[in-house]
Amino acid sequence: MNKRQTFVHGDELKEDLARLVDRYAALPEDVQRSGLITFAHTPPDDTSFLVTRLWDIYLPSWRAFRDYKKPKGDLEEDRKLVEEINGWVDGAPGMISHNEHDVDKLDHVTIARSVKVRKGRWRRFSEEQEQRMWEHEQS
Repeated sequence: MNKRQTFVHGDELKEDLARLVDRYAALPEDVQRSGLITFAHTPPDDTSFLVTRLWDIYLPSWRAFRDYKKPKGDLEEDRKLVEEINGWVDGAPGMISHNEHDVDKLDHVTIARSVKVRKGRWRRFSEEQEQRMWEHEQS
């Protein structure tokens, strides 16, 4: 190991994660329905949690950005941007399939990833967001 690594015993990590589960399970049902991305996007402030201490070591500025709220933008501008990105993903006019594997020869590359809406017992996103994601998949 080097100075940029921390050894964590598996039992200690499991115990800490179980404490996090207990903490989040105790939240009101309406908060839990809002999704992990809303109420658990960062670890708790409480440094008794191993996860919090690790974040403090490896991402020390996380506390300064934790409560950052994206400024309200122009909804029409946001909608156009999403449409443009979806056009790339869905194959914009003029795009052709190819078998080129050398990305240096390509103008752009699209990598798509899917995120499951649930992680074990936890909802990652709000019910409303899940519904929008489902509707988008059906279209």
